[in-house]
Amino acid sequence: MTGSDLEDRLARLADGEVSAPTPRPDDLWKRGRRWQRRRRVFAAVTGAAVVVLASGLVTSVLPFMDTGAPDAGPAANEVAPRIPDRLFEPSPWLGTLPDEPVVAVMDALRGSWRGTDLGLVGISALTGEYGFLDLPDRAGDAVALSPDGERLAYWLAGEPAGEPAGEPQVDFGQTRPTVGVVVRDLRTGEEHRHHVETEHGLRGWSLFWMDEDTLVFDYGQFTVGASAPEEDQGGSVSEGALWWRPGESAPVKWPWRRQVPSVEFWSARDGDLLGTDGEAGLIMLDAGQGKRTPVQGDAGAEVSSSQVSTVALGPDMQVALIGSKRSQQTPNRVWVSRLTPQGEGLALADRTAIPGVRKAYGLLGWRDGDLLAMMTVAGEGTAPDRTGVVAVDPATGDRHPVVTESGETGLSSWQLARGLLETAEVVEGRQPPDPLDPRLAVALWAGGLVVVVLGAFLVWRRRGRP
Repeated sequence: MTGSDLEDRLARLADGEVSAPTPRPDDLWKRGRRWQRRRRVFAAVTGAAVVVLASGLVTSVLPFMDTGAPDAGPAANEVAPRIPDRLFEPSPWLGTLPDEPVVAVMDALRGSWRGTDLGLVGISALTGEYGFLDLPDRAGDAVALSPDGERLAYWLAGEPAGEPAGEPQVDFGQTRPTVGVVVRDLRTGEEHRHHVETEHGLRGWSLFWMDEDTLVFDYGQFTVGASAPEEDQGGSVSEGALWWRPGESAPVKWPWRRQVPSVEFWSARDGDLLGTDGEAGLIMLDAGQGKRTPVQGDAGAEVSSSQVSTVALGPDMQVALIGSKRSQQTPNRVWVSRLTPQGEGLALADRTAIPGVRKAYGLLGWRDGDLLAMMTVAGEGTAPDRTGVVAVDPATGDRHPVVTESGETGLSSWQLARGLLETAEVVEGRQPPDPLDPRLAVALWAGGLVVVVLGAFLVWRRRGRP
């Protein structure tokens, strides 16, 4: 259309030569009402969508907000501890476990906004719930769970406080050096801390529970700081082990420098400890009386896992051992004996192999007269064999599984409360939740919210008039 045509049409319109349809008043009313209804419906739908998406966004953020661990109610404290018959792979996005005794703990990756960090997962002995234990000052060394699952011992991370206070030395990729030991009451959350004067930091060697109340721990003092030449790195010097009843007395020197108990090679019962120092064979220790008694007999093989032992001291002076001096590798046979007096010492009498047991990886204790051992458990159908805690009749070799694993981690990654293994009721294990990564959930909900708001704006722009 040219400029002259447009001018001609405008002139004709001004002179009334072109008729323009004018809506009737009732049509205008109907159109306005329809437009108003559409606006109300559109606003309601958009508002509902925004509320839903915003609620999802807030819910996704809540797992990362510090709301504190829930308190264990009085009823929960009256529940008897129980052992789950199966342990599952924990999710990095589990919540925090409340203050309760636990039946097992395991190092696992814990998710956060920054990524993942090393954390400690526990399984409640009262409810079977999985969750992380909040241990902000834990050093990246081993932990030790008391036999009754009521206390947890771990190495303390902090700043060196010695004379002189030298350059820190860190281990296992942690950012702060080890400077002491902590014992935490898992039922109340109360902590007892023992700080060690150190110039560069400590290397934690051994944490061992003699009983529910007594801890033996051993460590070395690092000799140089982190910036020392590479050839000088890694050296540490022992100051001797200590034993400690947290809340009752300060740590005192362990009487026997060469016989420091460790989980792999020692077993404790009723104040007695039976184990080996690797040279003198078996030794019986009574720390309360300061008594050391040699034991004649085969000390057995070594085990490769820090979660099981080569020896298990049972009621009525029963003893079980893995392998023999001639067969130092596990899995291996299991031998049972009985401690008897011999001269000024003790001896292992009536040494007998448990029938049919040839592939045990380690020992954990005794349960109703049966030996608790880590060994393979036959799978169902074509499923592969799994490793589990098996109760074995020492006379007949009859066995039945007590605890098995489910997942890729393996039971050997879990540290079990050995006293509960011997006494607590075994119940069906509860599979823990597997929540979605909250960071992904936040991204999805936020993206949906943006799409809804942007879409609402575009629709409003297009339909903003009747």
